[in-house]
Parts: sequence; structure tokens; C-alpha cells
Amino acid sequence: MIRSFELENFGPIEALSEDSIGQVNVFIDEPEAALHPGALTRFIEIIILLALDGMQVFIVTHSYFTIKKFLLLARKYQNPISILSFTDESIERYNLLDGMPENSIIQESIDLYEEEVRLSFDEGPESRARSFPSAAQRKPRRIISESSGISNTSS
Repeated sequence: MIRSFELENFGPIEALSEDSIGQVNVFIDEPEAALHPGALTRFIEIIILLALDGMQVFIVTHSYFTIKKFLLLARKYQNPISILSFTDESIERYNLLDGMPENSIIQESIDLYEEEVRLSFDEGPESRARSFPSAAQRKPRRIISESSGISNTSS
């Protein structure tokens, strides 16, 4: 069972009693929109523990990070986690124990990662250094606060 300190600061979920967990469906929309990545990771771990105790949880997300964390927890607990992926043409169902789903959200994250790797190997450090000046090479710029009119210099 989940210890009470694990639920601290997670609002309505903390109000659930042991007796009600199997009788409750929880719907969460885009949890990554309101949580720092560290808090999101902890929140997902709590959600998984609640689900393992019998709660049914439905989460809408467009976040690779969120889906990846669920995949890792599915593997850790060897527990299937179903993902529904909606497109204009169809609804696909995936089990995270089988790996990441194939959809545009996942593909976009993979494409960005592959681009980063390609740039890392295609351009040496000296090439990147010419393109992006270090903090010491950048000229200070003046920042003006609209509310106070106070200006200060930052790099």
C-alpha cells in the first residue's frame, strides 16, 4: 500500500482512502503541464502504485517524457500499461511492456534526439564553439524591467 507521505501535496489523490481505491476512476489531463519534471516523475510513480492497488487511471499526454516514465515503470513492475494513440484515421492500442508506441509524438522526440546525435558527430567541438559563443565571449546586454524601470547588466 502507498504510504501517506508519498501522497503529500498531490491534492485530491491524497484524499483517497484504502477502501475507495478499487472503486475510483481517475482522469488526469496533461500532468506535465503543471509539474516540474522531478515532481512529475514522483507523481507518475504514485499513480502506478495506486493502479497496482486497483485504481483505474486515465491520463492524456503529449509528452514523450511522461510516456517514457510509464514505460520504465511497466518494465520495473512487469505490469502491462495500455496506451491509446489517436490519429485522424484510427485509434491504436499499445502495451508499454512491448516498447514505446509508434506515433507522431514519439517519432518527433526520436527525430530530435537523432538530430542531436548527428550534429554531435558531424561537427567537432571546434565547429560548435565557432557557432555558439561561450558565456565569457558574449557581450553583456542591458535588461530593463518594465515594471520598475530598473536596469542591470547580465551576460
